[in-house]
Amino acid sequence: MTMLPREIYLNQIRTFYHFADIKMLQGLKRCGKSTLLKLIKDELLCQNIDKDHLIYIDTEKVSANFDLKDEILKYIKDEQTYYLFIDEVQNIQNSIDILKYFLKTTTISIFVTTSIKNKFMDTFLSTLQPYIHFFTIEAISFGEIINLKKVTNKQLIEQEFNTYLLWGGLPHKFKLQNKEETEIYLKDTFEAIIFEEIIKKNSIKDINLLLTVLDYLIASTSQMFSATEIINFFKEKNIAISSKTIYECLNYAEETLFLTKVPTYDIERNKILQRRNRYYLSDLGLNSIFNKQKKTNYVALLKNIVYNELITHGFSITTGMIQNEMIDFVATRNDEKVYIQVDFLLSQAENSQKKINILKEIPNNYPKYILSMDRNNYSTDDIIHENIIYWLLDEKDNL
Repeated sequence: MTMLPREIYLNQIRTFYHFADIKMLQGLKRCGKSTLLKLIKDELLCQNIDKDHLIYIDTEKVSANFDLKDEILKYIKDEQTYYLFIDEVQNIQNSIDILKYFLKTTTISIFVTTSIKNKFMDTFLSTLQPYIHFFTIEAISFGEIINLKKVTNKQLIEQEFNTYLLWGGLPHKFKLQNKEETEIYLKDTFEAIIFEEIIKKNSIKDINLLLTVLDYLIASTSQMFSATEIINFFKEKNIAISSKTIYECLNYAEETLFLTKVPTYDIERNKILQRRNRYYLSDLGLNSIFNKQKKTNYVALLKNIVYNELITHGFSITTGMIQNEMIDFVATRNDEKVYIQVDFLLSQAENSQKKINILKEIPNNYPKYILSMDRNNYSTDDIIHENIIYWLLDEKDNL
């Protein structure tokens, strides 16, 4: 199967192809960032950009004594625009000063990827902030999968959704033949990230404890929890753990983009609440491979899918709170704002009406959605209800 051009991201990035600045693509390892770089390079070649003005560096394949500045200088022969591609830029520790130098001395359009979010990348972003356009890259979305497979039959679309809910959307998965190959690939991928990017780089000694906490965090996707709750959970299993260890593990998961933290926004007081966060998985395959709790919370997984979809379409996300009740997503993009609640079946869930009533309490006229797996439409005059599967297939140019 041919890899689908990531048109949703290419559309976002194309505007900046010829700008003398940095286009940063950040996302979970193996989510498709390298493919995007190659697609951009191919598009530039189709625009008759001289191939000698395209510089591609895969930092995972360079030698220990690699000199980025010398490598770039080998290519620069004239005053025309050059296009520099650096895959996994965090592997070059002096990249900040070198890129800043070339931005000031050369007409150069720079594209970089990274699969981490740590202090080095914070420094990278803050130091080069005036030059950076930032793009969050997600694994393949459900809509992309349906386009990739050219599925039009309603029953097959719903079957594909069930598969997506279970195995996520890491690109290489779609080249595999069966469930066994998929399990092996996802397990190898995620274990490589844990051992290479967390255990090895942070010199973790108690590996079993780390894995136990990560397992808990993965199983708790899209739920709000506290360090105290985690401590009590492990206490019942006779496992001693400190809040410091919990926050360290959370930090490791965020740094490697396993989990993304979403803060809570108090709508009435117009403020972000401290220590009231939810965490979402970058890819749902994580839950299938590492959730040893063996309890599948389908509402939590549906929320995670909605979160990833909104991020894919360029929304910034918070959890909303009004009158001490929670709204799953407050999503903003430019001048747009939407409020979204997620449930499994409105026809069965006892708290569905409560979720709808909370939306009605919001004192503004921005769109309000409730998404579920119901086939019937439960929209009201002021609340839009959609089946989550078909909501995922909408273009979302406007919500």
